[in-house]
Amino acid sequence: MHIAEGDCITFAVSTEPWDAVAGIASGEAFELERKRREELLSIARLTQSDFPMVAHLILAADQFIISPQMRTEAAARSRAEGHEPRTIIAGYHWFTD
Repeated sequence: MHIAEGDCITFAVSTEPWDAVAGIASGEAFELERKRREELLSIARLTQSDFPMVAHLILAADQFIISPQMRTEAAARSRAEGHEPRTIIAGYHWFTD
């Protein structure tokens, strides 16, 4: 493959099945992620330009919030209450949630 100046290249790394990754065009995935991050910052009532360090910390902390896959009873209870089950990983890979 030849990459020319001005070409757009996308690398995707995921634990999702390939059909889930390939189901969204790279440009659309980028835009959806950008909007998701903006929404996180709006929940915190700030923008990237308001307090850049705080915004970076919020977005960094978001990387540790996951959907639990192993506790099906707790996940079912959370969904029954109308919530998407989430937990926080204290540190990869040596800690659990």
